[in-house]
Amino acid sequence: MILKCTLPILLVLITGCATPQAIHESQDSSPQPDASDTLIERTSALQVLKDAGLMVNDDYSSADYIPNSNETMIIADVRDAPCKMIFRYITTSNGDFWMPNQIGCSP
Repeated sequence: MILKCTLPILLVLITGCATPQAIHESQDSSPQPDASDTLIERTSALQVLKDAGLMVNDDYSSADYIPNSNETMIIADVRDAPCKMIFRYITTSNGDFWMPNQIGCSP
């Protein structure tokens, strides 16, 4: 009986119950994501207008956020006219939406 108990105890003492070093090394070498390495890509202004349903027939040839507007205003070039359209992001109790705000055309 004593021999049956001593044999497993001797095996545990000799071999140890820790994980082999090779397994630790392979786990430690995996790269960890770093917050500074991940870049958040902002949605283009043209895509924002498409997603909001304001570009059903591809009415605008290009669009950009107005500088210093915190991405709450967009200026878009009208495709078949020498005009520019300004959109403003509006927050209301009924929901948030992009509203056409102003249009300017050159003669």
